[in-house]
Order: sequence, then C-alpha cells, then structure tokens
Amino acid sequence: MSIQNQLKSELQQYAGQLTFPRELDGRVELIFNAYAVKKLRRASLRGGKRARIALVAACIFLFSGVAYASNLLYTLQSSKVQIEVTKNAAAGLPDSLNEQIRETFREVRSQLAPGEAAVVYVQPLEQRKLPAVTLLIHPVAYMDITQWKKQVDQAGIQLKAPSVLPQGYAFVRGELQPEVGMIDAPSYAVYEKQLKQQARETKQTIVWQKAATPSIGAGVLYSPGLIYANAHNDQIEVRYQLLPATDEHLDIKMVTGDKTTGEEVDVAGQEGYYTVNHQSVFADKGEARDVSWMEQTVGGTILYHVMTSSPNVTKEELLAVAKSLK
Repeated sequence: MSIQNQLKSELQQYAGQLTFPRELDGRVELIFNAYAVKKLRRASLRGGKRARIALVAACIFLFSGVAYASNLLYTLQSSKVQIEVTKNAAAGLPDSLNEQIRETFREVRSQLAPGEAAVVYVQPLEQRKLPAVTLLIHPVAYMDITQWKKQVDQAGIQLKAPSVLPQGYAFVRGELQPEVGMIDAPSYAVYEKQLKQQARETKQTIVWQKAATPSIGAGVLYSPGLIYANAHNDQIEVRYQLLPATDEHLDIKMVTGDKTTGEEVDVAGQEGYYTVNHQSVFADKGEARDVSWMEQTVGGTILYHVMTSSPNVTKEELLAVAKSLK
C-alpha cells in the first residue's frame, strides 16, 4: 500500500471517532486529536513523507468521510503548520437545531461544578452523519490573572496577554480549559456506545453523563484563555490553541458554513484573518467574530484567537487587543 493510501486509510479509521474542541460556534476553531496525530506520524516516518492531518471543522462539527465541494476562506501557515479554512453549505445546520443544541449545552453546563466535564449525545447529529458526542467543560475560573499565569507557567508554557483594552473593559477571569474539550478516539467510542444505549433505554434523542476532565500541560492539546468585559457584559476573549511541536509539517484543513465571511488583516506585522460566523451555535444572537493568527514558538505553534459574540464589540476593538499582546 502506498504511503498516501496508508495515511488515508488510517485517517478515515480514526477521524470517524474524533470530536472537536471548544469553539463549536464556527469561529473556525482548530480541530485536532493527539491519538490520530500519533498514528499518522508513525505512518509518515515509515514512508519518509510529510504527515497530512486532514481535519474538517463545520460550524460546529467534524465531518468524517463526507465528500463535498467548498470555497477557500483563508490559509494561515508557518514553517511547521498550515491551516486551510474553507466554506461549504453542508456545514450549516438549521436554525432550529442550532438553537436546540445551544440550549442543551447551556443546560448541561449549568449542572456542572467548576472543573467538571460531561459528554453529550445528540441523535439528530448522527442522523446527519456528524459526530454526535460532545465533551463540555465547566472551566475553573481564575479571578486573579497572576494565579492564571502561574498555572500556565507551571504547565511549561509562556503566553502573551493584552496590554491594551477598549475603554471600560477589564479582566474578568482566566481559564485553563475551553468550554468544549477534546475526546481521543478510544474514549469517543466508549462514550458513544454508552450514550446511545442510554438514549435507547430512555427513548430520548439527547442524553448526557459526566466525564473525566482532560489533563493540562505543554505536551497535550491545550487551550487556555483570558476573558475581558465591560459594565454592559460585552465580552472579548483571548484564546490560545497550543499545537505541540512535531518533527513533520502539519496540514490542518477546516470547513465552516457558507455564510461565514473573512478578510485578511495585519496583526502587528503578522498575517491574520478577521472572520464573522453568522450561525454560531454558542453566540446568543447567532453571530461570532474572530481575529486569528499563528506564531511559531520553541515548544510548538500557537494559534491565537481574539473573539467575541457581543454585538457591540467592533472589528477595530478586536484588532487593537490582538495587536497589543505582549
């Protein structure tokens, strides 16, 4: 079997069990899975080729084995990582289903204590050939940014924080985990089997159970964040998606709904993109905006996001925060 076919075969085997990280809302957040990366890396090293991690994010979901045509939204690249984001109509969900998912996730998370996690099974997603199991996390809130930085430093990571904020904004909290976490392939299979059985027994289309909270550290997939707000509770979030260093180049492919718009922006001399997703599953008013860019570090690559779902936050304010990270 050729290396290309071998990689494709292993990717199809494991991608069907991958799930997505936090930003289900189509901020075009990275979807990444360490288990699949390790498997693909072994095949890559055996064949002497670069590993391709073809991960597809749709508004909220990873498509597995679905053929589709799409239009390029933007590409970000460094010496080690290339991220290609495309738009596709198939990535969108009906507004009624989006709202049902939003409400379900809010309800489940409200029943979790800080630091706890749960897995949720949504049968309508499986019917659409989408991953039906989601890992939700109630992140521990660090109200003192010094304590947050201490925790991040202990994990072996140094992150930049904003030095400029829009008028009236102040630090609210820091988080070490995103609200939507990762599930490795074996765990996904176990949770899916358990939750589908629970759905059959209870005759419900949406069920959930508590789950183990993912570990934190520089050697694992890790997405800490900082949240700022004003007196009107308009929020700006700075999220850091950390990609561990690897020996080979990573090609990451993502797809969002066809209503998402994007434009290139300058972030302190670095290429970035400003995107607007009009069908965000986590934004109360259905819209999320995001400035994203990448930076190569000694320990790997950081994918930065400065984002909001507050309608009163402007593009210029997001860019000002992004350019001030030091």
